[in-house]
Amino acid sequence: MSDLLDRLRKAAHEAQAEEESGRFAAAGRKVVCPHCGEDRFDEGRVLLNSTVLTLLDLDWADRHATILSCRRCGRIEWFSRKPDRQ
Repeated sequence: MSDLLDRLRKAAHEAQAEEESGRFAAAGRKVVCPHCGEDRFDEGRVLLNSTVLTLLDLDWADRHATILSCRRCGRIEWFSRKPDRQ
């Protein structure tokens, strides 16, 4: 039983490490910061506001974009389609 628990802990740790790796691919290519060459990013989502929907107080209906912020230099890259986590 102890061996099974150890394997489960190891698998959970590896899955968490992969989630935290911060590496992405977009359109089949690895995402690399064009400024410093780093390949690890923090992911976020931003709202793409349109004037008409903002005036009508319907911001929730606007589209979103995914941003990747470089962990080394902070440069932000925008993606209209969500990049794949590697």
